Amino acid sequence: VNNMNLDRLIKQWETVGDRLDTAANKTKYLSAAAAGGLFASAKAAMDYESAFAGVEQMVEGTDTELQQLNTDIREMALETPQSATALADIAKSAGQLGVSTPYVADFTKMVADLVSVTDLSADEGAANLAKFANIIQMDETYYNNLGSTILELGKSASSTETEIVDMSQRIAATGNLTGLTAAQILAISTALSDLGIEAEAGGTAISKLLRQMQIAVATGNQDLQSFASVAGTSASEFAAAFEEDAAGALAQFIQGLQNAEKSGESATVILNDMGLSEVRLSNAILALTSSGDLLTQHLATANQAWEENTALTDTANQKYQTTAAQLQLAKNAIVA
Repeated sequence: VNNMNLDRLIKQWETVGDRLDTAANKTKYLSAAAAGGLFASAKAAMDYESAFAGVEQMVEGTDTELQQLNTDIREMALETPQSATALADIAKSAGQLGVSTPYVADFTKMVADLVSVTDLSADEGAANLAKFANIIQMDETYYNNLGSTILELGKSASSTETEIVDMSQRIAATGNLTGLTAAQILAISTALSDLGIEAEAGGTAISKLLRQMQIAVATGNQDLQSFASVAGTSASEFAAAFEEDAAGALAQFIQGLQNAEKSGESATVILNDMGLSEVRLSNAILALTSSGDLLTQHLATANQAWEENTALTDTANQKYQTTAAQLQLAKNAIVA
């Protein structure tokens, strides 16, 4: 009996030992998972802390303003499928490129939305858009209008948003000097990009043309009469049209060249007689001349998109409902 009891006791202890081993193995895996989670959490915190330290270096503001920006970025990550760290990097670029502190969050959201729904990259998009806004001295309350216009033009054109923004930077300075609005600069850039003209060549060409028109209007020289004659107006009418709406006067000039071609005249000869024979310049003008109402259409699209200011928000919100975006938002929430 004693031997039987001893055997039973040994078997019971063996069973207990097996269960303890199983429990130990499970605890080991749970501990590893917990440790992994803690490590991931710590890394996310350190990554964001490092990124926001960069923001603090580049964005000038009071402690209260910077704390609010910190809160804005973290909350933005719960609404935008970009990580808080990525958003902080955009905010850092904004500060570095002169976006004023009260508008850094607005600029960051605009760039993040554009990056989510277009081919623009975060780094280049932030840099180029901030530079564009600086060059034309754009009112910072219109950042979302800028994004909506770029998006709407990209949807209606064969050009990519990156190509539109690249061209716009080349035209921005002269466009601003001649009174073009941001929407008009973007529209002209889109038309040139649609025609396969590279940013450097197109930007240089259209800037020369606008500048020459501006000088003609300002001085009343012989060129003014030439521009007016092509546009089908008097010199005084063309000057008034240019001063009121330079983009409209440009479109009127292009329309005049189109009409001349339809009447059997050579646009090339007309440009040569006007001293507009430089290769890049004449190629750009002739390309616009042969493009029908492309320029006029893009001007209408840009003006409407800027005025309505809904395209970017609507498109981004729609994109954020996709499974991929929702998964990223869920991940952002876990990280937060």
